[in-house]
Amino acid sequence: MRYNELMLMREIMDYRPRNGGTILVSHTHPDRWKELIGTDTSYRDSLLRTLVEGATVINLQ
Repeated sequence: MRYNELMLMREIMDYRPRNGGTILVSHTHPDRWKELIGTDTSYRDSLLRTLVEGATVINLQ
């Protein structure tokens, strides 16, 4: 994920509290998301906190 994609994702997540919940589907466990984002900024860390704090993770194996 590039910086522009990261900013777009963060913008979408910022609307979440006003408009309801968000369902994300990923083939990668959230613990590994940080290594998949190709930019090393505080913005990345902020986005990841927003995505996982209070989230319910359902593992389908």
